[in-house]
Amino acid sequence: MAIDPQGDQRIITDQLGAFEVANNPDSVTHYGLTEPAPACEEALAPVPFIPPAYTGQIDSHPYGLAVHGNTAYMAEAGGNRVLAVNLTTGAISSVAVLPAVPTTITAELAGSLEATLEGFGIFVELDACVGVTYGFEPVPTDVAVGPDGWLYVATLPGGPEDPSAGARGAVFRVNPITGEVQEWVTGLAGPTGIVFDGSGNLYIAALFGGAIYRVPAGSQTAEIFLEVPSPADVTVRGSTLYATTDVFGSGTLVSLTL
Repeated sequence: MAIDPQGDQRIITDQLGAFEVANNPDSVTHYGLTEPAPACEEALAPVPFIPPAYTGQIDSHPYGLAVHGNTAYMAEAGGNRVLAVNLTTGAISSVAVLPAVPTTITAELAGSLEATLEGFGIFVELDACVGVTYGFEPVPTDVAVGPDGWLYVATLPGGPEDPSAGARGAVFRVNPITGEVQEWVTGLAGPTGIVFDGSGNLYIAALFGGAIYRVPAGSQTAEIFLEVPSPADVTVRGSTLYATTDVFGSGTLVSLTL
């Protein structure tokens, strides 16, 4: 939707879900176990949302966007891809599908998964999966247009976000013309909001990392910029950074001069 300063609203497209049903761009992406592991497959068989192996399902969850020229680039958390929407016609196209995120299942991660499943009334033992690699879905959450014209996309990724699985979130770099995808920044705990400042520095709100990170221009290394509880999104206006924080608590909007 577009909303003008008077609050008038205009629907640009209401066909995002229909586009997913008709195209399902990640239907050729393989998720789940990356190599045969019969014992682990048997252990995972009763689990409805951690299947041993599957391809991309029909799932639409448009989450974050960035407007550049006459195009809105959208992070599609359900479809694991980046979409482009023409702001004049509402036409939708798929820019890129992000790759599965390989994760080696440790004893700690297996225990965390077992505990989570118990909360849903599912009791399994995943010892047979320790040491096995599982490809989780990437779950794009936000997109920003970089000073180089490439798209930068934050991903959670799928699977547990607690420390048992490590900080597996990442920022990918996507060529909006060719669809080329490059892993750009790694080691983030739940990145859900990203933005560039006027100098080309990238700021990342790590929802489960307790901090806003900065990636200096020309670098691919994230450094803690501001420690805050549960930051969800960031934006920059002029020389001021704004962030939503403590989103699971009282909910706070903070600002900081850069």
